[in-house]
Amino acid sequence: WLRGIMAEEHGDRSAVLVPNGVDCSQFHAPRRVRNAVPTVGYLHHVAAFKGADIAIEAIARARRHHADLRSLAFGRGLLTDGPPDPGLSEYFFRPAQSAIRDIYAACDVWLFPSRREGFGLPLLEAAACGTPLVATPAGAAPEIIAAGAGMLVSPDDPAAMEEGILRILAMEAGDWQALSARCVALARERDWATSATQFESRSEEHTSELQSP
Repeated sequence: WLRGIMAEEHGDRSAVLVPNGVDCSQFHAPRRVRNAVPTVGYLHHVAAFKGADIAIEAIARARRHHADLRSLAFGRGLLTDGPPDPGLSEYFFRPAQSAIRDIYAACDVWLFPSRREGFGLPLLEAAACGTPLVATPAGAAPEIIAAGAGMLVSPDDPAAMEEGILRILAMEAGDWQALSARCVALARERDWATSATQFESRSEEHTSELQSP
């Protein structure tokens, strides 16, 4: 997305991207097993582009197959500020940063329903906590899902997101654990230290190029 802007709007096709990193000292969880009661989570946001309405409808549809399905969400606004979710099991209003990892780690699936994004840090934060993703192709989701973190589904499509939820919940326990472990591994490959090292390296290369006669 950023490279595209540089190329299309500024004519710079040589721009180097240093991807966002995740703080794995903050976002982490012990090796996990799936919950006895299936649990899905999402970010509840007032902005329409975040797609909370898509997640809400997808979860409601999934409950036709899992009547006991729990849903967790956190956000900075009151529930009355965003799309209504009468089926929400628990909402965390402006949780402390130290508590957010526990919300991610309490879920079997984390939904990323955004219609557009610059990056979408919840993708890496949830993955770092061992939670498989069902994501629309916004921001960094295509790259992160392609690395093995879950399922990519059609944008603006609650039925497709429902299918992603059901497929992950239907996995054998060992397969789900393997997917959870892959999520953690790919997040650790994209931690702050890695991004900082890449930034320093690219900066040194650029400085050298400018100083060359």
